[in-house]
Amino acid sequence: MQLHRLFAGPDFHNVLENYKTKLVEAFDQLPDEEALDEQLQSNLKAQFVLDVPTLRPQGEMWAEQGTVKVDVTKLPNRLPGLGGRPVFEDVPEFTVHVPFDGDPDVFEIAPTIYGGAGVIADVVDHELQMKFQVVMPGWDLQGSIDRTVKEIDSTLRHLREQMLVFKQGLDGALAIALMRRKQHIQMRARAVHNLKIPVRSVPPRQLAGKEPTPQEPPKAPPLKPEESDVFISHASEDKSYVEELSRTLVAAGIGVWLDKSALRWGDGLRSKIDEGLKHSRYVIVVLSKAFLAVKKWTEYELDSAFALESANKKRILPLWHGITHDALLEYSPGLTNRVALDSSKQTPTDLANELLILLGRRSEGAIPIAETVPVAVPATHATDQVKSGETVAYAWYWTRDGKLAGLYVRKSTAKAGQFTLEEPDGTLHEGEAQEIAEKYISADLRLRHDGLRRSNVMSSGEYSNFSLP
Repeated sequence: MQLHRLFAGPDFHNVLENYKTKLVEAFDQLPDEEALDEQLQSNLKAQFVLDVPTLRPQGEMWAEQGTVKVDVTKLPNRLPGLGGRPVFEDVPEFTVHVPFDGDPDVFEIAPTIYGGAGVIADVVDHELQMKFQVVMPGWDLQGSIDRTVKEIDSTLRHLREQMLVFKQGLDGALAIALMRRKQHIQMRARAVHNLKIPVRSVPPRQLAGKEPTPQEPPKAPPLKPEESDVFISHASEDKSYVEELSRTLVAAGIGVWLDKSALRWGDGLRSKIDEGLKHSRYVIVVLSKAFLAVKKWTEYELDSAFALESANKKRILPLWHGITHDALLEYSPGLTNRVALDSSKQTPTDLANELLILLGRRSEGAIPIAETVPVAVPATHATDQVKSGETVAYAWYWTRDGKLAGLYVRKSTAKAGQFTLEEPDGTLHEGEAQEIAEKYISADLRLRHDGLRRSNVMSSGEYSNFSLP
């Protein structure tokens, strides 16, 4: 029996990224007809969904008894051996067998929320095997077994809750891969449509005298912590503002660490927060009334950010959000001495421009990204033809004369469940999501073929089919 610590392997988010990569690789190997089949897509995704184990009922657990020699000189209240030599005695040892249903490999994953010290066990087929040695008189063996099983079951429950995030991640990765495949199909179809000569199918070319060499399946990239440009530290009460800020930063090409997957706060979040802080260049601290209230995790994030700063490298970017100077002075005098931005004076787009300067991606005199991009509308189109509605995706482009043009996908204000696509010349298209998504991709290809260069792209996670490749 090879005992090891459970839940001590790669963490949940790294496993998710690895599985997303493998899913996309498997999808890319499918022929076009299978790739467009929704049932085959569903079957393929099901192969990458983790089956989190469920422990069998208490009545199916059992134990076998044996003996093992233990150095009793190391136990409390025992006299040392003569000359410091060990003294071995036989003590009862119980191997507890806990059957389970599900994927045994899940016991290697470290969940986002995990506060346990770790359980030592072996996984044999669909059974956990744990050893308990009775070395002290009066020791509660049954109580120790029950506590250990309860800790395992609690950790599995956390992983089961995170499967919603896992499935959403797979859905998003597959949706982008599907959109990329449709784009390639459209490009090939367009090329064939414009061809003036007959097309015949021929077998794949092969060099004379050589047998085809079987190719090994592509390997997933090694797991590594994600690098981010900025970590946003905030109180949960400010979630709506922070998510708006995050979307704007991401649209500007800024990598953001924002913990959206954790549903509850617990000691197990410490390692994930530490990882996010260490691998982010800056930390935006959203200083609000809720933040200034004494809260465990916001204080921990702020203290950690201070600890990671050096004399020559600042990391903390204070952002006032509905607070006064006096309130901040009472909370942390040191923060009042730092230059801060204010959410009541600077929009999320203003903050994105400032951060791009700090990251070295935009100079002081460069044209900033804009909240409302000017769209070139010819005189034959009236500007009041541009429909209003909630924007769910957009792409901005630099024209050859240095102006900005944009594609906008919005929810239709006329028909529920419909969307509109507005092109730079004012042309409007209206239809269902898939139809508008295909027109959006085609328009993007056409604009870039005409020499326009992408500036910024934004898509909502809720409408992943409007993501440009």
